[in-house]
Amino acid sequence: MVTNAEIESYWIDLWSDLYDFKEIDQKLICLLPNDESIAFDDCLGWIQQVVYSGKRLK
Repeated sequence: MVTNAEIESYWIDLWSDLYDFKEIDQKLICLLPNDESIAFDDCLGWIQQVVYSGKRLK
């Protein structure tokens, strides 16, 4: 069983990675598994939602 602290740590690490990419490319967009492109801010929310739903991201 994954604890809430582990879940929060996981999405915060993903957010950190995403911000690192954004420093490299200010026009960063995210490509979702369904081939939808979304803006950076929307991607942050998507990551949080997916992680809290119990899915693992790479």
